[in-house]
Amino acid sequence: MCFNYLGRFDSTLDADAPWRLLPELPGANQDDRQPRPYRLEITALVVDGRLHVRWTHVPALHAPEEITRLAERFQAELVALAEPGVPDALGPLEATYPLSPLQKGMFFHTRYARDSGVYVVQLTFRLDGPVSPTAFRAAWTRLTERHPVLRTSFHQDGNEDPIQRVHRGVSLPWREEDWRGLGDTERESRLSVFLREERARAFDLAQAPLFRLVLVRLGDDAWQFVWTHHHLLLDGWSLPVILRELFTCYEAEASGEPAVLAPVRPFGDYLDWLDDRDSGDAERFWRGVLAGFSAPTPLPLGSGALSDGAGCAELVLPVAVTEALGVLSRRHGVTLGT
Repeated sequence: MCFNYLGRFDSTLDADAPWRLLPELPGANQDDRQPRPYRLEITALVVDGRLHVRWTHVPALHAPEEITRLAERFQAELVALAEPGVPDALGPLEATYPLSPLQKGMFFHTRYARDSGVYVVQLTFRLDGPVSPTAFRAAWTRLTERHPVLRTSFHQDGNEDPIQRVHRGVSLPWREEDWRGLGDTERESRLSVFLREERARAFDLAQAPLFRLVLVRLGDDAWQFVWTHHHLLLDGWSLPVILRELFTCYEAEASGEPAVLAPVRPFGDYLDWLDDRDSGDAERFWRGVLAGFSAPTPLPLGSGALSDGAGCAELVLPVAVTEALGVLSRRHGVTLGT
């Protein structure tokens, strides 16, 4: 038997290319009288996110119904592999991936200190003016449906490598509160406590989605939005993308017009790319860069400085300097924070 996986054909042709892949079978690619080195040939490839498997056999050796039964059993095994022991409450799966190396580190630290709130990220901002909670919630629903990572949970059985599962549908963790009856001082105090409590609430990594959304009405035209999520889902580069799409979707929902958004590449594509990299080359590179270091680099602080409390200093740079730093960071492909 010969099994030949040809890989992904999803990105072989650009969207504006003059060629298209035919959905129809092109027919035999060799003479039926040609001697075959294998009794059964199985060819697989991925097109438009779907796995295609072609079975080529010798009718004199295997009847068509035999091959059909074999293919059906093969498909059943694939389905079982894609959904290993998933409770019914989580619903059907869209994909199952390994974790990236960085995700593995976060996953370990989160499980090691389960109730510490480590890697819990919180964004909160004020919205002034007329806001439609219905449209805002619908925009988040659209983003959750659009981005698989927002429907992802993380699992580990025993000593097996951890995996992440993308669920086809999740319940949006949305909450609304009305604080218009509170005074300014009480409202600020309550917000401070609320934000601290939200950050302290750990996520169950096995339960998707790993984020929480709260819209608080402070006044007739004043709102506070709180988005708390686990760092396993998103990094600093991803947050501006999500926020831009959020307000694009919100404006579309509020106006009744369709939102125009760029196509999304699933996180699995990055993991496929990562899997093709030579980890030995990376290790050799970093061993060369770090050659000569035998101990951690200390922070430039005096003895005991970390236990003497905390202070705060603020420096505001001129606009011209800030813009120049932005140009520099873009030129080198790093964030302004870096």
